[in-house]
Amino acid sequence: MDDSSKEEIRQRADIVEIVGQYVELRPAGNDRFKACCPFHDEKTPSFNVSRDKGFYKCFGCGEGGDVFSFLQKIENISFREALERLAQRYGVELQNNPEAAAQNTERQLHHQILSAANTFFQEQFSVDHGWPAQDYASSRGLAKSTLEKFGIGYAPDSWDDLRNYLQKQHNFELADIAKAGLLIERERTESTNYYDRFRHRLMFPIHDASGRVIAFGGRILSDANTDQGQAKYINSPEGPLFHKSSVLYAFHLARSEVSKTGSLIITEGYMDAIALHEAGFGNTVATLGTALTAQHITLLRRLSPQIVYLCFDGDSAGMKAALRSAPLFAAHNLDVRVIALPAEDDPDTFVKRNGAPAFEAAIKEAKLLAQYRLEQAVVPFDWTILAERKNAVRAGAQVIAEAPNATERDAYVMWLAHQWARAENVTESDRLRMLEDAVRSDVRQILRREQKQAQRRGEEAPPEAEQEQDILEENAAASVSKGVIGAQKELLALLINSPSWRQYVAQKMPLEQWTQTEYEKLLKVLLAADAELLSTTELLEKIPEDQHSLVTTLVMSTDENAVPTDLVIDDWIARVDRYRAKLREKDILKIVQEKLEKGETVTEEEKSTYQRALRDTRRIQEEESEFLL
Repeated sequence: MDDSSKEEIRQRADIVEIVGQYVELRPAGNDRFKACCPFHDEKTPSFNVSRDKGFYKCFGCGEGGDVFSFLQKIENISFREALERLAQRYGVELQNNPEAAAQNTERQLHHQILSAANTFFQEQFSVDHGWPAQDYASSRGLAKSTLEKFGIGYAPDSWDDLRNYLQKQHNFELADIAKAGLLIERERTESTNYYDRFRHRLMFPIHDASGRVIAFGGRILSDANTDQGQAKYINSPEGPLFHKSSVLYAFHLARSEVSKTGSLIITEGYMDAIALHEAGFGNTVATLGTALTAQHITLLRRLSPQIVYLCFDGDSAGMKAALRSAPLFAAHNLDVRVIALPAEDDPDTFVKRNGAPAFEAAIKEAKLLAQYRLEQAVVPFDWTILAERKNAVRAGAQVIAEAPNATERDAYVMWLAHQWARAENVTESDRLRMLEDAVRSDVRQILRREQKQAQRRGEEAPPEAEQEQDILEENAAASVSKGVIGAQKELLALLINSPSWRQYVAQKMPLEQWTQTEYEKLLKVLLAADAELLSTTELLEKIPEDQHSLVTTLVMSTDENAVPTDLVIDDWIARVDRYRAKLREKDILKIVQEKLEKGETVTEEEKSTYQRALRDTRRIQEEESEFLL
């Protein structure tokens, strides 16, 4: 694809429109929009998008870039795939070339290998020696239509059946099959050898949103010869196509159902999701052994469900993790409710024992997530004991403080106060109001404390332009003041946004004056590119990936329309000059002091050097040491 097509896509694509499909953006002034970051868990929005600049930046986790990099990251696709999607969306015709097409080779190869493996597993399920998988599927009540719908298969009880099939019938290289996650390299051999990762397992293909196989999950079957002592369930290792934290099982099937039902059901296992699909709840997905993440929630938002239902085992790790994710749901304005099943049931057993109508009734009785969390928070406490009551109220107040709005908080305050009143046999309305006021007071204290903590974090943290590199600079620049580092960052931002200043700054402040190696590297690129007057997006294409975060931070932290005056620019340069002069002063002073301690003579040149350093740092002549008079 030629550069003109790529630039045309960049000009036409509205980054606010694209990002807004995945997160709820809110205006933040000066052409800025903010949201909670889709790439990490956070309560307070630190994810910024600028339509004019065409960039996004999270000042919490550091992710940043343009519309192409956002689509790559959020969808886990290659640069080429992002280009093609945006080109189709904005009506730009791409000009192909071999180099651009080669970018997708590995991903395409992995798709082909996984697709062939999926065919193999399904074939093995149907033949005679697939009877262990057939028996297990029958024992779980899986209909033939369900097996076909989910592509369920069987990995034979063999070390090399899949390897031989893919190598001999499809001519795939063993190393490529291993990279796709299907083979394991055998240890303790002189030559490289591989064996099948999945053996004697019921196989569940895992698909991306488009329905392409990107990984597998395998459930061990009894009496295995080759897979003894292994985990009950295993998944493919993570790779270019598969990241557990951003994939939901059966998402490709559920997406069309969500628009019909207006809701989405989340479970925590293959069989739970499959059982609910069989019962008619096609809007069900499942996590893959991980807690719900920001990436999962971003995936959910793409479907715009009116309600998200959580249906986990009540005491499971998945439910506990989901409860911890409550602030994340609230931050993304999702209406989340909990389907509470009997303790002895999971979704699979419940729907098979009681039928779809009973599960439909359970859905109607689902509780708001905050309400469910509040009830669970006070369960461990004995309300008959005073100290326990106080702890229960304190735990409940913490949950109430995290409720998404004041109306919900007020309702939960009254509920908690009534639990308190019931424990103390309080019936008088005045006394009940006092208990409500006490709970409200606890909630307000928590909210104030969290607000102060957030403010303190904001005060202690450097400005957004400095925040990105502080950790990286902590050791290397411990002796460099924030003012000096900040001045250099302001200069770098100026050189990126206003190329006409590049030569002026380079003449006033040579490369050796810069205190940070990362700044020197970027400055060299900027000066080399001065004749081309690169745009910011073109600059990103010319610098190493490890410098992208620094550039996006600088771009998103400044107003390109507010160009500083030459006096301000000279002051930034002067700050660095004074710092360098002070270092020279300290260096020569150390030499002088060492000579004096040894009884050696300080030379005239050394005296002169020290005097110049003092003048450069604006010290007056009277401050000079007696031995220099």
